[in-house]
Amino acid sequence: MRAGPRAPERRAALLQAAYRLFTRQGYHGTSMRQIARQAGVAPATIYHYFADKRALFAAVYEHYHPYRAVAQWLVEAAREADMHRCLQRLLRHLHAALDQQPEFLNLVFIEWVEFQGRHARARWEAFLPQWQAALAQCQASPALQAQAPALLWGLIGVFIMSYLPGRLALPHALPPERLLRAMLQAAASGDAIP
Repeated sequence: MRAGPRAPERRAALLQAAYRLFTRQGYHGTSMRQIARQAGVAPATIYHYFADKRALFAAVYEHYHPYRAVAQWLVEAAREADMHRCLQRLLRHLHAALDQQPEFLNLVFIEWVEFQGRHARARWEAFLPQWQAALAQCQASPALQAQAPALLWGLIGVFIMSYLPGRLALPHALPPERLLRAMLQAAASGDAIP
């Protein structure tokens, strides 16, 4: 008799199956039975690892979110002496990450629609201090450093406005460079939302 996969392997298989199904079928369109089938385990096995479907989604979101890589990219981007180049570099990394894992956007939409950003807020709170430290390293002016949260939201906005139109093949998308420059000018002049 062949032994089944060990606990860490079963958990990883459940996360992978749930990710695949959530991003293809949505949260409500995916049953625990489907996840178990795709992972090759009995449905009851899921509950040895996750309290319920919400807990499984939270674990999937945490596992597949690129925040660990973003923290490393911040350190790398902060080596740039110029704030503009620092943010450009970070934006390029974000584009490349989603190009490698485009289905993650589906998970983000589920997070915001189904969970009102509950998991994203926790990620934001953990990430903000790293962002503020990177701004200081990029030799951002005191005005820009004071706008750290608004700048991060601005960068997220630039990312969304430059990535999604290209991904969705929408006409008249603004180039990321132009959006980034406008955001930095607004923040430097104090026009960004605090």
